[in-house]
Amino acid sequence: QAHRPPPDTPPLRIDGRLDEPAWQRAPVHDAFVQYLPLDRQPVPEGYRTTLQLIVEEHALVVGIRAFDPRPQEIRAPLMRRDKVTRDQDFVSVMIDPTGTRRSAQFVRVNAAGVVADGMFIVGRELEEDFAPDFEVDAAVHALPDGYSVELRLPLMSLRYPHEGGAPWRLMAARSIPREDSTLLVSAPLTKDALSFIAELQEIGGLEDVAERVRSHALLSVRPELTLRSTRSDDGLTRTRRARASLGAEIKWRPRADWVFDATLNPDFSQVELDVPQLAVNT
Repeated sequence: QAHRPPPDTPPLRIDGRLDEPAWQRAPVHDAFVQYLPLDRQPVPEGYRTTLQLIVEEHALVVGIRAFDPRPQEIRAPLMRRDKVTRDQDFVSVMIDPTGTRRSAQFVRVNAAGVVADGMFIVGRELEEDFAPDFEVDAAVHALPDGYSVELRLPLMSLRYPHEGGAPWRLMAARSIPREDSTLLVSAPLTKDALSFIAELQEIGGLEDVAERVRSHALLSVRPELTLRSTRSDDGLTRTRRARASLGAEIKWRPRADWVFDATLNPDFSQVELDVPQLAVNT
C-alpha cells in the first residue's frame, strides 16, 4: 500500500534517511521471506527488512530499512554502474507498471549507494538486461544496526501503456552475501513459481495516479557544466588555459507510450558507460 502525502507537501529529500514525516505515516511492509538458499523459510534472526512506498506528484519513492546484527560485515564496494552483484549487500526493487507480469524494470542499490538497473523479461529472467539506464535518484544511509535506502523512481522512467494496462505490481529483494548467501523477498515467492515476475504484488493506492499520468506530459532537463584546465611547461614558460562547456540531457514524454531523448553537447570523456567502449578519448 502506497502513502500519498497532502498535495502541498514538498518532495522528499533523497538522502537515505527515513526520518521525514511522510515516512512516519507510510504503511510498513515487513512480511519478507527467504528465497535463497532455501525458500519457504523465515527471515534469519536479526535481518528484519521493511518496505515503504510514497507517491509524489511525478514520482514513486521507495524506502527500505535493512536491519543487520553484524553491520561490520556488510559488503559494500564502490563499483561501476550496473556492477551490483550477489556478492554484495544490496536491496532491489522490481516494478511492472504494465501489470501484465510479463516483464519488469529493476533497480538495485548496494550499501555504498552504487546503482544497477535494467529489465527482466519472462522466459529469460536469468539473463538480466543491464542495457537500459533509467533516471533514478538513490541514496544510502549507514546505521549502527544496518542501513536504509531511499529510491525515487520518476514516473517518466516507468514504462506503461497509454491505454489499457493493469494495476502496477512490485516486489523488493535484499541480498545478504554471508555464509549462506541469503536472498530475501517481499512476496511469498517459491522456487516452484513459473516466474518470479508473476509473483509481483499489486500496489495499492495508485489507481487514479496511474490513470492520470497516462496522458500527462512530462519534461526533464538536466544541465551539465564541464570545466577543463590545461597546464603546460616547456622549461622556459608556463601556460595555463581554462575552458567551460555547457550541455544538457533532455527527456520529453508527451504521453505514456511516446518518449523522446536528446543530448546537447555531450562530454564523451565524462559520459557514464556500462561497458568501456572508447579506445582513446577523442
